[in-house]
Amino acid sequence: MAFLSIRFSARWNWLPPDNFQEIPAPTIATRTSPTNMGLALLANLAARDLGYLSLGGLIERTQATLATISDSNGIASFL
Repeated sequence: MAFLSIRFSARWNWLPPDNFQEIPAPTIATRTSPTNMGLALLANLAARDLGYLSLGGLIERTQATLATISDSNGIASFL
């Protein structure tokens, strides 16, 4: 949960990064994919089911992610 809490936030427009690279230096890929977006939504739902995320947190993250997808030029056409 910590990985998503840090990297799946308003700082990244509520979209998960494509990958995190540790070597040669810690780097976050600033791109994403439809698969990553869907998996992030499912991860939030699982976190709620397992008690790591409140219902309000789930609603907030889901609304923010869907709003970003809707507002992004062309990204919604991938879904």
